Amino acid sequence: MTDLGRRLLGTLQKRADTPAPKPASGSVSGEPMDVGIHLPDSVPAAAADDLKARLRTYLSALSSEFGLDREPVITAAVAGSDPTEATLSIDQRPVAHLRTDHLRPEDVAESIDNSVMSRILRRLSLLADPSIDPRSTSAYLMMLGCRVPPGTSADSFDVEAAERLIDDQPDDHIVLEVAAPTMRRLHGDEARAMVELREAEFRERGVVYPDVRVEPTDDRPGSVRLRLNDVTLPVRRLREHTGWIDVVHYLHVELAARRHWFVRMRQVSDLMDKDLAYVLPDLVAVSEANYTRAQITACVRELVRGGRRMRNIPRILWLTLEAGGGFPAGSDILRLSESPLLPKVRHRPSADRDPVVQAVRVRKLAAEEEWRLGNYRPLRHAVRLHIEIEERLLAKDGLEALARAEWAAVRAFAKAPEAEYVVTQTVGALGPVRAALQAVEKVPRVISSHELPPDADVSAFPVLSDPEQDR
Repeated sequence: MTDLGRRLLGTLQKRADTPAPKPASGSVSGEPMDVGIHLPDSVPAAAADDLKARLRTYLSALSSEFGLDREPVITAAVAGSDPTEATLSIDQRPVAHLRTDHLRPEDVAESIDNSVMSRILRRLSLLADPSIDPRSTSAYLMMLGCRVPPGTSADSFDVEAAERLIDDQPDDHIVLEVAAPTMRRLHGDEARAMVELREAEFRERGVVYPDVRVEPTDDRPGSVRLRLNDVTLPVRRLREHTGWIDVVHYLHVELAARRHWFVRMRQVSDLMDKDLAYVLPDLVAVSEANYTRAQITACVRELVRGGRRMRNIPRILWLTLEAGGGFPAGSDILRLSESPLLPKVRHRPSADRDPVVQAVRVRKLAAEEEWRLGNYRPLRHAVRLHIEIEERLLAKDGLEALARAEWAAVRAFAKAPEAEYVVTQTVGALGPVRAALQAVEKVPRVISSHELPPDADVSAFPVLSDPEQDR
């Protein structure tokens, strides 16, 4: 008990001595929002006008929820460079790229409407002033559906400030609005479907969702709308005679796409302080000596966003330490996950403050362990973007050049829509490539070539280039 008390006092003292993040200058509001739509000829004029009206209403509502004063100015054009595709851009940057040649003419308008509205939620940071750096604290918060407090940095990223601002947000909440006729179709054996969904997510993923508050509405049967924290999703029109199980399935799909929104530093801290501190006290002590709670939380969120689970926090802590702590790897230190095929290095890499890079290191170690144990499964349907596209995404040549580079990535991937993975050739390109490809119909999983096992042949993956550059 004496040792436990000493550690508790040390933790409290550390928190007391940690200064609050200093606010930095920056704004998330300003000039009008330039929204561009290109529609195929098959969309009737009335449907195009209706889409513009709904888009203007929804973007204005989102701006209001985030405390922005940007008014959307929508410009629509018919039949762009390809008459079989529909595109949406905000401040020239890609938000949606949809193929329409496989749709029936009577379904084109509704399909575009649903797809465009849902794609906006993938790039929420574009709602802010275009001068905001995509890798800033302000963009990081908006990407997670959080309002940006005044004074938050708009030109640099500070993981400590970001995670503390997220943790200071009001408690998470999920509000599901369902048409009253649909609610009346709820049968007794379906009443637990919502509870079972939350329990299954916790058992399988380790994500704790807040209670779901269900509110009936007077909308037409089959209409549902979801509110997650500060963000209201667009109304979704399910089938007129849809049942409660269909509503729960809709909720599951929308939550699964945003699991990382519900990762909080207080949850990670509670787990480390109340559970792991008693079971694995040394692991907690060494983790705290190398990483702050904010760094650990940001890494866990990045892993969840990439499809990993946060169920086994001790393993994640172990891998973060193996990936790079602050202690030199002297001759008296044994690393249990060290590859026997590689020479022992004299120094370990220092703890990285970039959550994307930190998550890459964790996934690399996990993949290497699976490879050594013979459990690694090679990637299927993996491709690479041309190195020129990656370099253009990383170059700081201004917003117009960034927008052109993102569209180049989108057009290149459109040549291989069946691909499930995009392998970047550098770690730094992972974030920008993933952000750009949020606009495609089937978003692939983006990983770095550094995450692959030693015998992976990266050169075997097809290379995708911009079709407009090839002309």
